[in-house]
Amino acid sequence: MRKSRSLALLGILVGLLLCIVLRADVPTSLPATLPTTPQGTFDVVDWAVFISDNAQPQVNGEGVFDSTLPDFMDSRRNSAAPEKRNIPQPIGVIRFQGDSGKDKVDVMLRFGNAKMMANWPKGQSRAQGVLWQNLVVTDTPPASLPQSESSLWANDLRSAAAPFLLKDGRGEKYLLYDLALSEHPAMQVKADGAADQYVITNTGDQPLHDVNFYKQETDGWHVASLAELPSKNGHIVANPATKPIKSTTTQATTKKSNDKSPTEFPLALSASGIKDAAQIVAPWKQKLAAAGLPSTDENLMLTILQKCALDDRRLTAVYMLSADQMDQLLPMEVTPQPRKTVRVGLVIVRNIDPAIGQEIDDLAAQLGDPNWTKRQVAQKTLEKLGKIAKPKLEKLRSAAKDPEVMYRLDQIIGAMAAPPPPNPDN
Repeated sequence: MRKSRSLALLGILVGLLLCIVLRADVPTSLPATLPTTPQGTFDVVDWAVFISDNAQPQVNGEGVFDSTLPDFMDSRRNSAAPEKRNIPQPIGVIRFQGDSGKDKVDVMLRFGNAKMMANWPKGQSRAQGVLWQNLVVTDTPPASLPQSESSLWANDLRSAAAPFLLKDGRGEKYLLYDLALSEHPAMQVKADGAADQYVITNTGDQPLHDVNFYKQETDGWHVASLAELPSKNGHIVANPATKPIKSTTTQATTKKSNDKSPTEFPLALSASGIKDAAQIVAPWKQKLAAAGLPSTDENLMLTILQKCALDDRRLTAVYMLSADQMDQLLPMEVTPQPRKTVRVGLVIVRNIDPAIGQEIDDLAAQLGDPNWTKRQVAQKTLEKLGKIAKPKLEKLRSAAKDPEVMYRLDQIIGAMAAPPPPNPDN
């Protein structure tokens, strides 16, 4: 018994000694500095243009525009007609400035519940994202580049003063992405009595920055500009819309009136005296330059605005996404970590004009006019509206009683659903 007790006591003493020794090896405090994420010797610039269409369920949805990318980029969109191939489409572009030395660079773009329509150079598909891996940022060009028609706008992306992003000796001066985002338009517009008078509502959770409105009239473009449009919760970051931004070409009336809800803001367009489309979007150049974009990309974004943001008959709007909003919409991870990251987004808002619904109703009713010429004109006009008018036309078709109207609506809707003619360049 005494022997067993002695052995037990000895075991306890040995255990205590081990605890003391092990405890001595454990640091009593954290190190003065923690390991940091490796930092690269380059900067990253990311910009994107999106179209938010009130007639479509997605931003940059499949039905919003056709692809004008070079054929080698394998877009999932329908190809645009040959005569429209040189009209730039909304895209996202990631560029680098500097070099990576001996480091390989990874770029991960996450996009949540969205659909990748195209990316170039071809990245690796990941769950809710795309990965460009093991890139070398260098001024050394690849041995060869994929060639496309010399007239295509996308060739201008290679003219920027930027390094190449190479993998296995192949690559480009940019990473390109085209996404259809599962987001809904955040802006609603109602007529407010007189011509060029509207009530604007931001139905989203975040304020909208640098909101510009455009509508073409016989005397030129009528415009208005808001520094910010508060969210549905009244959230304002800075320069609230109740203090209208001043410009040589724009002026907005945004003072709340007593008969409007807290999230509704009156807006009055004013004549700019400008008829040229390129000139009316030119003020964006200064804003894009201030955000840190290269001049080549500024010019391309201005061209996209000129071609996609202006409607010769209806009200449209453009606003800017802040870097924080871009990070929330499309989180991007670059390894090693860049010295600096610039992110800029522009959102084109179309089919917000309150008059378009009435216009479609009037044209649909004209499909049954006794005059054959008027019926033909109405049908051709609705066909030109294209996919924009499809949801409303489908509702009108289900309620139609006139056989002539039903027949013509079937033709219009059927043409919208038909595949495009083959591209002779393929």
